Amino acid sequence: MRDLGTDSQPIDPLTLVNKLKDRKELDAVGGAGYVSGLMDGLPDRPLESVRHYVGEVRRFAGLRRIAQAAE
Repeated sequence: MRDLGTDSQPIDPLTLVNKLKDRKELDAVGGAGYVSGLMDGLPDRPLESVRHYVGEVRRFAGLRRIAQAAE
């Protein structure tokens, strides 16, 4: 996935499966079914989810800075 991002390619099951096939690593990670299953249960609106998670990371980072300053 990191390689796909570095190459500015979309990170989706199809692209990931093809990349893993090219590298002969697909079977080692559990096959195409496993890779496709990674998307199960993810929100249908990923951009909104990303914004939410970014907010959570920022909130916890702020709390961590406060805790470190209090030590």
